[in-house]
Amino acid sequence: EQVFGYMKYKRLEQRHPTLAVEVVKDTLYLDRLLSDEAAFLCFDHRGQRIQVGEKDGEGKENLFQQSLLQILEAL
Repeated sequence: EQVFGYMKYKRLEQRHPTLAVEVVKDTLYLDRLLSDEAAFLCFDHRGQRIQVGEKDGEGKENLFQQSLLQILEAL
């Protein structure tokens, strides 16, 4: 939360031609702007689906054990 807040602050006072991006939070923010339904899907290095914002931190689906189509159908 502190990093995201700092990045929002820095964007407002930006003086250099760079774009600061916080990948997860910015992607989730754009996702919410574009659609009422969740469309953000993320996997960790083990192929485990990550549920961003969930307390348990991981979904049941694994990219190395299932196809992407199977995972999408399960959601």
